Amino acid sequence: MANAHSPHSIDILRKSSILVLLVVAMWLLHRFAVPGELFDPRALMALGFIILAAFTVGELVEVIGLPHITGYLLVGMLLGHSVASILSGTQLSLPPPFDHGILTEGIVEQLGLLDALALALIALTAGGELRLEALKKGFGTVLGLLGGQMVMIGVMVTGLVWLFSGPIPSLSLPTLAAIDSPAAVL
Repeated sequence: MANAHSPHSIDILRKSSILVLLVVAMWLLHRFAVPGELFDPRALMALGFIILAAFTVGELVEVIGLPHITGYLLVGMLLGHSVASILSGTQLSLPPPFDHGILTEGIVEQLGLLDALALALIALTAGGELRLEALKKGFGTVLGLLGGQMVMIGVMVTGLVWLFSGPIPSLSLPTLAAIDSPAAVL
């Protein structure tokens, strides 16, 4: 007899339940945690929560066809202090610790040593999502775009140097104005 529920829908429900349990656990842990003098234990708690939530959301966004890194970045943005500060001025009142964001500035400062590691892991994850076949297909396009950008940047920089070298007196820079225009551009 065939199963009435597809494994995919049960997986989504399980992962969504995990995410809800993580939010409740973070709220409870924040409520009963005692900050220390040198190191706030909530920083490690926040780090663990962010890692678990990012992993879970990363797997959830895979269901709609997005790479895991999209979920990781979404969790980082949504649980940071900037989104919480935006919401604090509205009718939405979030319970602690979500009212100031899980990753407050103090916690980010305490976990600053992990910045380089996190950046390396993000780059590694993003690189792992690349497929060699897709890169080969778009190689000509990428080279064309890079070449076009290099030419445009060269033309624009040359034009700005020429413009600042004296044709319009109000825009001229004294150092460039002292040099004749062809020499300033070259």
